[in-house]
Amino acid sequence: VIMAKAKEYVCGYKHCLHAGEKVKQEEAKQSGSRYYHPDCLQQKNNMNDVKNLYYEHISKTVVMKNLMKVINNIVLEKHIDSEYLLFAMKYVISNHMTLNSPYGLYYIIDNKKIKSAWEKKKAKENERKIVEASKDVINNDVKFKLTLKENDGFDRIFGGG
Repeated sequence: VIMAKAKEYVCGYKHCLHAGEKVKQEEAKQSGSRYYHPDCLQQKNNMNDVKNLYYEHISKTVVMKNLMKVINNIVLEKHIDSEYLLFAMKYVISNHMTLNSPYGLYYIIDNKKIKSAWEKKKAKENERKIVEASKDVINNDVKFKLTLKENDGFDRIFGGG
């Protein structure tokens, strides 16, 4: 019997976080006709969401090339978590903060209130993960069962029975 080699794909993200390493079929996330590492697709989607939120809520006349240049610089060059940038963007919108241009994104990622809210959110998520993990441990207690025959005593231990 010949085992078929697991199918692998080239990650569709042009800024692949895995140095161009192929993604195994069982790990790959499909978007359209392309396959991605899960974290690559997440980053790509987060950056796209920031762009769309900016367009919808901040300015419909923004020069997309400038906006994408700033988003790419923040995430790809400054290595700011794309999830944090998306959180900061949503924070600005929900708190009716002023953002006058794409370059304002550099200021919101350094905003102390936003950083504090992000840290609280992350702490809550970690707390929830710990609670979930502890539930698993509690629910998966190992049960031991020992059955002894009557009058087994020490003879069993010393090989005499």
